[in-house]
Amino acid sequence: MATVRRLSDNSIQIEAYDPCFCGSDKKVKFCHPMGKHGEIPRPRASDCKPAGSRTGIARAGCYAGQLNDCSSEMSGEHLFSEVILNLLVGADGKFVRTGYPWQEDGELQSLTPATCKANVLCKRHNNALSPLDSTAGAFLKAVLKTPEFLQHHDLRVLILSGDDIERWILKTLCTHILVTGKFGVNWEPPLEWLEILWDMKPFPPGCGLYFNHSVGQTTPDTAKLALRVLTCPGINGATGAIVELAAHQFALAMIPPNPQQTSDSALVAQYYRPSDFVIAYGKREVVYSFGWDAPVVPRRIGISWAPTSPK
Repeated sequence: MATVRRLSDNSIQIEAYDPCFCGSDKKVKFCHPMGKHGEIPRPRASDCKPAGSRTGIARAGCYAGQLNDCSSEMSGEHLFSEVILNLLVGADGKFVRTGYPWQEDGELQSLTPATCKANVLCKRHNNALSPLDSTAGAFLKAVLKTPEFLQHHDLRVLILSGDDIERWILKTLCTHILVTGKFGVNWEPPLEWLEILWDMKPFPPGCGLYFNHSVGQTTPDTAKLALRVLTCPGINGATGAIVELAAHQFALAMIPPNPQQTSDSALVAQYYRPSDFVIAYGKREVVYSFGWDAPVVPRRIGISWAPTSPK
């Protein structure tokens, strides 16, 4: 079996002839260069600052208008990023949507990604977040391919920016709140959220990504995508979100969790900003290795794959 080694600088070392850590189907040796000892630095957060000087424009309808850095042209923002939705379409080019406020209980809508848009960002701010969409797309693609990898490879490693995943969930949360009107038509994201997304300011301590799943067996062969807005008694507006990617749940905290929270909370401290998320099937493993710009406590979360029984 090929091996993964953690080096002293928190980089990852894998074999040159393993599938590439970027998510492509090429071998590492022929896709991405490694260090002379085979080490791979963990990725840094993508720079999502809009290019050039601030424009001084606050475009009506753009939820980042408070930053006074808009373009004059609006841009259609997909509820879950186009690259993500394209991974979920069937042979007819459509995916199924359910659970939105305007739908009846149990109602299913069959839609194409092109129709699942909202005009909530100007073109300048939307384009600046494109790297987050790419990272999230690579992650979901790898998650959906996990059963195939586990059955045909000893080891598969995907190295991602955890900061990008966090920010992607935050931008998706903002879009969903606006589209669903959950907090009324006059809701605006807090300025702090906008500065995290576009000014690259860090999340407050204790805020950010939490793994949210019972550690044990799972079924990563379920194609599912969902978002639930988190709220907290006594606090106006959203306090975070839970996103489902296939069978896996990730929580985003926008306020630090209460130390006295109950054991069934979505925000379990030991699952905060994991360094490695590992799915095993016998002796085979798929490893999602997250890079973080801020120092994190190394946390390896292990899950066993339980294949979905055929119906």
